Formats: sequence, structure tokens, C-alpha cells
Amino acid sequence: VCENLTYLKIRSFAAPTCDSLASLIQSQRGLRKLLLWELNLHDISCLIEAIGSQAHSIREIELFQCSFELCESFEGLACCHHLNSLSIIQCDYLTSNLLESLANTHFPYMEKLELKYFNYSLTDLNPEDIPSEQVKNIIKNCSDNLQHLYTNLKLDDYFNIIETISTHCTLITSLELNMQRAEQIHELLPILESCQKLEKLIIQPIQPIGFFPVYYHISNDQIRWFASKLPSSVRHLEIRYWTIFARDLEDILSICGRSLYYIAWGFSDIKVEGDEKYFSQVIAEYCKKESRKIKKIGTPQFFCDFNDGHKNKGTVYVEF
Repeated sequence: VCENLTYLKIRSFAAPTCDSLASLIQSQRGLRKLLLWELNLHDISCLIEAIGSQAHSIREIELFQCSFELCESFEGLACCHHLNSLSIIQCDYLTSNLLESLANTHFPYMEKLELKYFNYSLTDLNPEDIPSEQVKNIIKNCSDNLQHLYTNLKLDDYFNIIETISTHCTLITSLELNMQRAEQIHELLPILESCQKLEKLIIQPIQPIGFFPVYYHISNDQIRWFASKLPSSVRHLEIRYWTIFARDLEDILSICGRSLYYIAWGFSDIKVEGDEKYFSQVIAEYCKKESRKIKKIGTPQFFCDFNDGHKNKGTVYVEF
């Protein structure tokens, strides 16, 4: 009956059957956007295969919280050469074999690529099944017109992903990356040097879903190094899980603040002693010195970490 849908979202179905939903996809005359959400209880191979029937028209695909344990191939997805946007988020059984067809496909029109929380609920995935090489090839094959790349895959598991991005994605304007610990900060150097059109940069670790977020401390030397390497094109900076002090924020604003219009950072147990300052004082002094005005300021995240000495932790953001 419905053959002229341009937008279709399928979410956590018990009925109708997978076959009937696949038939619904195949019957469309010009589907442009498809979302598959929370499909983790059934074999959805037929849905993935059915996507190929819309290869001529489909421009945006999002896979969220799906399990591909019973899926043998992404060939149906790999047929969609005209994609502008592809998001694969919190999905399980994304193995090297499953992603091989995507890794061998060129997507010349891709503008947005989002690869996050791969195999999130699996603890026993064999090292050879981690799709490290496939992910790097997917990024390469999407790089012609790629503007927005969001990935939080672990640098320890996805070797040389930084080098792949810095070599093939020099024109991106938005980037999200994973950093699990402070000593990885210097691994960002190739991207900071190569991606000179970057306007939005988000750096954060994989967060435990449903639990308190993970913060980690960045030293003043590391902060100063990072700020000095940040491309002058960056307008939006999110380091919301780096716990820093007021003097660190002062250094960031002194080195690269003039180009920033939004910055978010983390804190842990703010205690002001002696000649130390509050974040608010640093921001006020900076705005007065540079004749800038604050549009918004807030603390969207605040909690007491009982696992770390009952410290108060959270995030602060400022928009100029």
C-alpha cells in the first residue's frame, strides 16, 4: 500500500516478521532515509539485503543498537554508492568479515560518517574479529567529500586510525575522536597538523552507558601543548571529560581563545586556595581583556563520584 515513502524508521519489532518488513523496503519507489533501531532480537539479514533495492535513491542510513550476530554480509548496504550519510552506533557483531564488503566500496558522495560504540556489549570478541583494517578502509573510501566524521573507537584496538584520518580526511570540518587516557594526547598530532579546515573538534572517551561518566586529568603541560597545536580554524571545542583547573582554562583562552566560540571542559573537586581562581573569574577576565561577550554558560553535568573519594565532577561550557 505504502510505496512512496521517502523516510522509514523500523524499531524493535516483534511483529510483523522480518520478511514482511524487507518487502516493505523493497516496494518503495524512492526511499531516501532509512533508520533501523534496536533490532537485536532477530535475524535481520533480509532487511540489510533489502536495502540494496533502494540503492538508486537512498541517501541516509542509520543503524542503532542492532545485533548482526546472524548476518553474514553487508552487501545490501554496500550497494548504496550514493549515500550522503551513514551512521552505525552501538551495534554488536560488527566483525572484520561482516564489514569487508563496506571496506571494499567507494562512497564518493559521503558527507557524514558516524562509527561509534562498535561491539559495545561484547567482552569475548576475538582480536582477529575486530574490524580495524575494515574501518580504516571505510574511512578512506568515504573521504572524497567527507565533511563530518564522528568515531569513538579505541585507539588501542583500531591501530593507525589517526594516521588514516590525517592522510585522507584533510578537508573535514567536524571531527569526534576517542581518547581513553591522558598520555594519548600526543597521538593527536597528525590530525592537528593536517586537518586545517577543522571547525568542530570533540575528544572524549567511550562512556559506560547507564553509569556515571569517566573523567581523567590532563596536566598543564599537556593542555598547553594541545592548545598550541590546535588549528586556528577550530570554533567549537569539546574536551568535556578532561578535568582541568582554572589556570589550564586560562592558558587555553590565552593561546587559542580568540578563535573559539564554544568550549566545554571537565572539572573534579574545585578547591580554590591562595591565589588560585575560579573558572568564572578566568572567563570574566578573558572577556574583559578581549572585549567578548558570553552568550551562554552552564554546567550540564554534575555528580558526586563515590568511586573516587566522593569527588564532585562535572562539565562546564561557555558560548561566546
